[in-house]
Amino acid sequence: MISRVVWCATVWRTLITSLLFITVLPLQAQMDSTLFTSRYAIDSTAVGELRLHIDNLSFFKDNEWDGEMAKGYTLPGLWIQPTVSYTPLRNVQLQAGLHALLYAGTIKYPSLMYQDLPSWKGDQYQKGTHLLPFFRAKAKLGAVHIVLGDIYGGSNHLLPDPLYAQELNLTADPEMGAQVLIDLKRWHFDAWINWQSFIFRGDHHSEAFCFGLSNRLSLLSTRSSMTRKGYTLTLPVSLIAQHVGGELDTVKAVTTHFNASVGIELQRQMPSSWLRKWAVEAHLVGYDQNKGEKWQVTQGWGAYAAASAQLKCRVGLKAGYMYNHDFQTLLGYSYYGTMSETKAYRYPSVINLKADWTKAFTPQYAIGARVEAFAFFADQNSFNVSFGVFFRATPSFRLKKFK
Repeated sequence: MISRVVWCATVWRTLITSLLFITVLPLQAQMDSTLFTSRYAIDSTAVGELRLHIDNLSFFKDNEWDGEMAKGYTLPGLWIQPTVSYTPLRNVQLQAGLHALLYAGTIKYPSLMYQDLPSWKGDQYQKGTHLLPFFRAKAKLGAVHIVLGDIYGGSNHLLPDPLYAQELNLTADPEMGAQVLIDLKRWHFDAWINWQSFIFRGDHHSEAFCFGLSNRLSLLSTRSSMTRKGYTLTLPVSLIAQHVGGELDTVKAVTTHFNASVGIELQRQMPSSWLRKWAVEAHLVGYDQNKGEKWQVTQGWGAYAAASAQLKCRVGLKAGYMYNHDFQTLLGYSYYGTMSETKAYRYPSVINLKADWTKAFTPQYAIGARVEAFAFFADQNSFNVSFGVFFRATPSFRLKKFK
């Protein structure tokens, strides 16, 4: 116990020292905005146009994980989303198509909601690919964007690392439900509900949905729109609630879990330097099991801090540390939680290191690679590494112009 306290104190001293000298030795990895997010603004120049969109993310990710917290696996595959959109007005757009997920080496897929790698359930399967219909209706009312159907999920929610695993951008089904986005000069607001499992009367499974809030308030900004240089100080606040249960099913199992975070981020842009951008961030995260008995722990919290940088050579670096006091993550990597498949750890901690390289050929085509490591410290310490290569393509073609 004494050695553990000494080790934690040493890690905190090292981290604080790194943060104080971040302008000398910054760290960061930020390929997520280039490869994993989607632009939700309606193109006002496309009024009256019928357009074909191809959205594709191809990936090869190898998780060399071992230990009780997570088992290793490889993700060789892609998802592709061909859709057709029509923009009847400057502030209204309709979009419909298909979403298909394919893994190399398989021809059968479980036909259930994908949040990560799904479990098999009897004869409920699809052949050839995991295929879903896609439909999105969105409207813009001033600074407010309203989205119904397939919403802008994943990395678009701008959640901190302990609350969201970036790998879900590869494996998860598109989020579907309703979303409200607000963009002001100093405030970004995102509220959504992702309806993951619908039930009919008498169904033998429960309904499930995830509700989320993500706020980013700019407290200070010295960034110039002309030079793009300067500092920004941001207060991010996030909430995720996951509910399972329903009045029409025959299962009658009800669980409700919450994750929340409040933090502060300081960022400096230096586009003309070899160091394009550096940032430091700190978050206090919480967990609450309001209903149900899914996990042994019912409440907990954690402290997460990270330093990051983007270099001129397209290389990004990031180093983060989290101390866990019975915190359990709902959508994050299991290393940020306190529960494995077999046991609960009292006060684990984790160091996360990322290094990536990203190149955007055009706004529609980009490639990237990432190496990531998790050093997990608990009753049984472990060091786990993953490597991934990703290619995103989002071409768009005008099919017809209606007057």
